[in-house]
Amino acid sequence: GLRAARRHRLLAEPTVIAGTGTLGREIAAILREHPEYGLTPVGFVDRLPPGPASGLPLLGAPEDLAEIVERHRVLRVLVCFPAATDAELASILRGTRVRVSVVPRLYELGTTIPARYRDEIHAIPFVTLSPAPAGTRAKRLFDLVVGGLLVVAVAPLLGVLMTALLVRHGRPVLFRQVRLSRDGLPVTILKLRTLDDPAPDTSWAIPAETGGALRRGLRVTHFDELPQLWCVLRGSLSLVGPRPERPYFAARFARTIPGYAQRHRVPAGVTGWAQVHGLHGDTSISQRVRFDNAYIENRSCWTDLVILARTLGTSLAGLRRSRRPEGERP
Repeated sequence: GLRAARRHRLLAEPTVIAGTGTLGREIAAILREHPEYGLTPVGFVDRLPPGPASGLPLLGAPEDLAEIVERHRVLRVLVCFPAATDAELASILRGTRVRVSVVPRLYELGTTIPARYRDEIHAIPFVTLSPAPAGTRAKRLFDLVVGGLLVVAVAPLLGVLMTALLVRHGRPVLFRQVRLSRDGLPVTILKLRTLDDPAPDTSWAIPAETGGALRRGLRVTHFDELPQLWCVLRGSLSLVGPRPERPYFAARFARTIPGYAQRHRVPAGVTGWAQVHGLHGDTSISQRVRFDNAYIENRSCWTDLVILARTLGTSLAGLRRSRRPEGERP
């Protein structure tokens, strides 16, 4: 049966233990003595050596975890209080694509964790973190179906807006710009042109009054983003996801803002969880990162529908505003 297969290492998962303290060494000993758990420890990850009595090597520091996982074909990481801060651990673990189980802090106090969220190894509780939902095919199908319906629905409006821009401001009516999407790869996005001269790629905000009433109205309602629906059908963007950023700013934010690079785990979107919470334009990048990564961890087709509905509400609210006090993003 399953238990016997695990005991004979036929279904065992290569496992790394993050933490060389007392608990980490105890877990390593338990797993070696009880193969029925189906976890084969291959070594420790920490900044402190485990000591010779552990019987397992120190494979590297926490920041080396992604490379260690690939080199040893690790399928599970057990986090047992390594010498790293919670913020460092969160950033490191987001970079892996394996199952992660964490010993809750102060578990000795008997804090109750619902059984559906808890695993146990020899009566030691672990909380297994759900990886970001794969659902790549379902997400793409959702984008094609809903995106196709939206293209049909907004085509008349888009035609009117493009004609108005052509009459008032001449050609071209579309604006192309390179931004970064999944895995930090460049994509070309389309927008209605709301500036006579494109803003430099190192310019952060557009003055609110720039471009006249029509163009300002397009930015306030976000109707200038409508051509990006074609990018969705083409596959370069998703309907919902972290907003794509220009390479200059993406590189800067990745160096200075924790978790920023983790936004690139999924395709960039026309709209996102951060945007429907008012985080667009000249607003906090750190807060956007928090919302973007929360979306990635919990995304679903239902969540996408909710975000799309709220985006529509935001655009309609923009129709009632004639201007905004801050600058607007290009």
